[in-house]
Amino acid sequence: MVDIKYRQAGYEDIDGIYDLYKELIKLHRDNEPDFFNKENQSKHFIRDVLNDNFAIIYVAVVDSKIVGFVLLQIEQTINLVFLKKYRTLYLTDLFVLEDYQNNGIGSHLIDLSINYATKHKLQYIELDVWSFNQKAIDMYLRRGFKNKLNAMYLKL
Repeated sequence: MVDIKYRQAGYEDIDGIYDLYKELIKLHRDNEPDFFNKENQSKHFIRDVLNDNFAIIYVAVVDSKIVGFVLLQIEQTINLVFLKKYRTLYLTDLFVLEDYQNNGIGSHLIDLSINYATKHKLQYIELDVWSFNQKAIDMYLRRGFKNKLNAMYLKL
């Protein structure tokens, strides 16, 4: 069993999170090349999230190496007269290095997300997941997430 530590990310973690983003975006680019270009997430974006009072990043660490993370943002629903207004925790990104998958890291990062949402008195955690990512879809369904919306496109 791998000894995994979990904690809130800080500025010292920017490089490690950035490295994981490279892997995450490569996975998406390889599977959805029509939608992802060769650019990576920026370190500036990660720093901005760390400075945001309505966002948090948790990391999973093994032997001082970041092997997984979840990025969470508190959001307000859009202002449409026919939709109920509520604040939600948006799970922007969750990623675990392939060599560390199937050790419960993703599930524990979801637990941290649930605790954060509960602490902030939010009713929902919402996320988007690309249809190619069946492993992630299966994990979210096992954890009780429900499908709310299907985004579709037609390539011309």
